[in-house]
Amino acid sequence: MSATCNCFSYTYSYVRQPEPVRPYAGATSYKAYHEYFEHICQCNAWTTGTECARHLLVAASEAVRGLKAEKNSDLNKIWEALACRFGYVDEHDRVMRRFDVRKQQEGESLAVFKQGLRALYREAWPKTDIRSPEADSLLRRKFVDGILDVELQKYLRLHAASDDFAATVSKARHFVDASELSRVPKKPTLRATSPSVSAYQF
Repeated sequence: MSATCNCFSYTYSYVRQPEPVRPYAGATSYKAYHEYFEHICQCNAWTTGTECARHLLVAASEAVRGLKAEKNSDLNKIWEALACRFGYVDEHDRVMRRFDVRKQQEGESLAVFKQGLRALYREAWPKTDIRSPEADSLLRRKFVDGILDVELQKYLRLHAASDDFAATVSKARHFVDASELSRVPKKPTLRATSPSVSAYQF
């Protein structure tokens, strides 16, 4: 006697949903929106300028009326229109001033503060190598000067005077971690005591 088994195979297909594009009306920096939109294009695999321009035209429809998205060069025209309407005449000088006055914000971690400084430096000096000794020294100085914790500033100026930017940030984060651990309350130690002789009843 033989037994037969009917086996069925199933094929599942997964359709990836495209990331939606936030509309843009100038409430935030158009440069920040530019970076965000390029990230969305990569996530959604929009590879041609025409395709990106078509989606950007929809997202910023109120700001770029009359423009078209029929060829790759139209994408640059849309960005130029947004820069003309929402940008600043002294955009470069403005970013440099933002870098000069950048400080650590209340509740902002050292890692986020570091990334903020690096982002502003790249925007203010796009043609400068951020890994150069001059850039590293400037970032390190701005990082130390901008830290809210005065004790941490003193520590870094004493123990990280010859370090580069990355090493200075690392020492700062270790200092913060050690400070937080020292503030954790220790649990009281319970000691077992032997009863006195008078406690026994004979």
